[in-house]
Amino acid sequence: EAVVSTQSTWEAVVSTQSTWEAVVSTQSTWVLAVEQVARGQGAAVPQDEGEVDPGFTASKQWPASFSLAKHLEVAGAARGRRVLELGAGIGLPSMAAAALGASHVLSTDLESNLPLLKTNIESNGLGQAVAVAPLDWLDPAIPDGNWDVVMCADCVFWERLFEPLIDVLRQLSGTGTTVLLTGVHRLGRLSKFLAILEGTFEYEEVKHASLATGTHLYRAKLRSPG
Repeated sequence: EAVVSTQSTWEAVVSTQSTWEAVVSTQSTWVLAVEQVARGQGAAVPQDEGEVDPGFTASKQWPASFSLAKHLEVAGAARGRRVLELGAGIGLPSMAAAALGASHVLSTDLESNLPLLKTNIESNGLGQAVAVAPLDWLDPAIPDGNWDVVMCADCVFWERLFEPLIDVLRQLSGTGTTVLLTGVHRLGRLSKFLAILEGTFEYEEVKHASLATGTHLYRAKLRSPG
């Protein structure tokens, strides 16, 4: 096994079977997010137009998820707060939020992606601490709740989903809501998303040394009316 980070209580390990295990530990608890890779070498499977299968991306642990989880620890951004994650995949940030003392955590993704998410949550004994619900950005049933933090990791890839995602973020955000986004600049898409986001949200990039190489973290707030 190759140790990616041993400089803190958060340890990410990549095994020789192309399975990423992100181990998150605090003084009293830890969580382990295990991906489900059914295809050789963990390579993303292109669809007809060269895009990536969403079901595949939801079954992998991406570095941006580790960076988001790490930020929750470094910044104390989850403790005592109501946290919702969009496009949770295998659930590392959601479980990290619960382990770090969030008062309530709701982890969401497409209905088809929920079984592995639930398995990870239940395997960590967090079934009572992390609720799970389906949320399709194209046909959203917006969960009730005064969310303190709305977060998503590496959810900015498909351009057709940029505006639906921003609209969901808008509907979930109140005046006191902080949006946390982590991602990787690929094909200019993250920059394009941020340019659209700026019409509805004010945002800033947050930098610290604990982020995974190549990942970027942005903190956003809903713009005041007018």
